[in-house]
Amino acid sequence: MRWRRNGVHAGHVSWERFADEIDGQPEALRQWYCRVNQEALRLNDEARLRMLALSLYLCRRKRLAALDGADWDEHTA
Repeated sequence: MRWRRNGVHAGHVSWERFADEIDGQPEALRQWYCRVNQEALRLNDEARLRMLALSLYLCRRKRLAALDGADWDEHTA
């Protein structure tokens, strides 16, 4: 997870560096950034798990179709 700095050529910064940069901000703002970062990490993990599950499902479907000796596309059309 990277944060985008403000500005034309600002670039990205890791959470570790960004957390250091917001140390001088009010507590409520620091907590908000922390919650947003945690939620983004959770959503990223969830998306990666769903993509893995989909990949496994597609591989299994292909293997089962091969075992049946059938053209799977005909069954799903």
